[in-house]
Amino acid sequence: MKQDDLEKTQYMSPDDMRRMKQGGAPAAAKPRLSDTQSMPPVSDDTSDIKPPIPQRQPGAGNANGVRELSPDDGKDKDGQPEKKSWLTPKRKKRLMLGGGFLAALLIGFMIAGYSQDQSAARQNQRQYEQQQMKDREQKLADQEKDLKARREQLEQQKKDLQARKLSLKIHPAGPRAAMSSSETVRLARLSAS
Repeated sequence: MKQDDLEKTQYMSPDDMRRMKQGGAPAAAKPRLSDTQSMPPVSDDTSDIKPPIPQRQPGAGNANGVRELSPDDGKDKDGQPEKKSWLTPKRKKRLMLGGGFLAALLIGFMIAGYSQDQSAARQNQRQYEQQQMKDREQKLADQEKDLKARREQLEQQKKDLQARKLSLKIHPAGPRAAMSSSETVRLARLSAS
């Protein structure tokens, strides 16, 4: 035998098989319907083969006491077709995912609104504090102006009193008689300071 013969599988027609048995060489391969082998006939001797699922004999009682259900034909007890539920598992899943997305979106907006409110409150607080500082500075500046004006007024009164005192020292005719008691008190206070 050649090595080439062992590697290839060749299908033989019944004619080629007869020639081979007789010792002749097989003819060239011709595609024909007769190139296939026939199946052996099926005999009627199948009584020893058991079916995969035991069949129930009509009229025979159930040995295991199991109640069999009638086949479901898609109808309810009243004989009317069953109504399919609108909420199928696929729709339920989509509704749950949509609801979860909307809840997450709502929570996100709530968090964003809260943080925006907090930043606005901080900004308002800073503006309020700056306004208070400006008001205090303005108040202090006004008080300082008032104090300067009062000081100048007191300085002017002091100068007037000193000038009057000098004028009274110059007049020997009773300097105390010309001054009232309130002027005397003022003069004493100014002398002390």
